[in-house]
Amino acid sequence: MLIANHISFQYHTNQVLESVNLQLIEGKITALVGPNGAGKTTLMGILSGLIPLQGNGNVEIAGFSLRSQRKGYKERIAFMQDNGVLYPFLSGYDHIEFIAKAYGKGKKEVEQTIHELQIGEFINKKVNKYSLGMKQMLLFGMAHVTDATVYLLDEPMNGLDHTNRKQIIDLIEKLKSKGKIILLSTHLLDDVDKIADEIYFVKDKNVFLSESGSSEFITYRISIGGEVDMKSFFEERALSFVQVNPLLYEVNLKESEVPALHKAFVLHDIPLLTFEKSIATAEQKYSDMYEKERR
Repeated sequence: MLIANHISFQYHTNQVLESVNLQLIEGKITALVGPNGAGKTTLMGILSGLIPLQGNGNVEIAGFSLRSQRKGYKERIAFMQDNGVLYPFLSGYDHIEFIAKAYGKGKKEVEQTIHELQIGEFINKKVNKYSLGMKQMLLFGMAHVTDATVYLLDEPMNGLDHTNRKQIIDLIEKLKSKGKIILLSTHLLDDVDKIADEIYFVKDKNVFLSESGSSEFITYRISIGGEVDMKSFFEERALSFVQVNPLLYEVNLKESEVPALHKAFVLHDIPLLTFEKSIATAEQKYSDMYEKERR
């Protein structure tokens, strides 16, 4: 488990993060989402150990403290940064080999990473000949070869075509299946829906777990097989609802109320087609968190 407590960061007079707490557990993919400038990359840098801790904040991985056991902590972290860390006149192979040696890995792990990422076609070229997508694949390879405990992936799908995005998503899910701890920042909300188990939104200098404000009410999407006066039906039962179209409704219910509502449909001969929980997408959650305040 990675546990971060009271993480704050101030740059000159600009307070970027203030007393951030979060927990990341094994075998879970966590997305870190927020507008540009919200502090996502700063938080990643602090968790990686590249940006010094300020105040009384601390981070631990499996009992290794960033403050007091820095070497043991950093050995368990792989940090995929932006392509500014690449050296233009070194080859991709040079980069992966260097990182592998730093983490005690050998040629076998280097070759395996190149094979899994299918980057053999350009891995021996100098980085100044790489496209943005090639650089992204190399950066992921540099993280992947470490076999670390925690993977911090800053915009891992940035600049990738559909094929390479799917490839990276598959490899991230494979890391999850191995019990790795994965935190990825991204502005591609479709990718969040595909792979994230939970979402932390960065807002007001802090982070908020999207599921943490759960209500006893659940939104259900209900479709019917004919035009019926559903407004009266729902209002008689004091249910909050939204009519999406003449045959589709979203209704807020307590889970304990579901059986009785099912029975009411039968008793009133209402042709019920579907009755399922409505799962909010990452884009909807993002809109709720940030965009409604701007209107």
